[in-house]
Amino acid sequence: MKCKGFKILVTGDSFDSDVENLNNFLSTTKINFISSSPVHDKESYWAILVFYDDEASGGGSHSHHSRSDDKAPLSQEEGQLFQKLRQWRNDLAEQKRIPSYMIAHNNSLKQLVRLRITNKGDMYQIKGFDADRVDKYSEDIIEIIKGSLPKFKSDLPF
Repeated sequence: MKCKGFKILVTGDSFDSDVENLNNFLSTTKINFISSSPVHDKESYWAILVFYDDEASGGGSHSHHSRSDDKAPLSQEEGQLFQKLRQWRNDLAEQKRIPSYMIAHNNSLKQLVRLRITNKGDMYQIKGFDADRVDKYSEDIIEIIKGSLPKFKSDLPF
């Protein structure tokens, strides 16, 4: 797995070209997960880390969206994270005395795993996660996902 960093300036003339550069990379790369965070320093920008497979390691030209295909089998690592999320969901459903699907469907949990959602804003891209579900469950889900991510050292400037 490789990592590439992107800096998207919020203001200024380079915004459109920064976004286009990121979109071009995402459309031609097999994405494992993405982490993004706003940065407020001398200038405001989004710091985005894209973890991906390169072609030399077996990755093909797949888009980010094909990675979240619900029918594709989970890797062993993804399966372990999926089981952690299912256990959390089932325990919570039991406490609340509601069916587990009212918290999150299995397919939604799989998407969370595949996309490695690590912030509240990105959770809205998951099918079935509206503002109510994001507000109720995002903190727990993000904590579980972040706890399972490998620790990477980076020499990126942001």
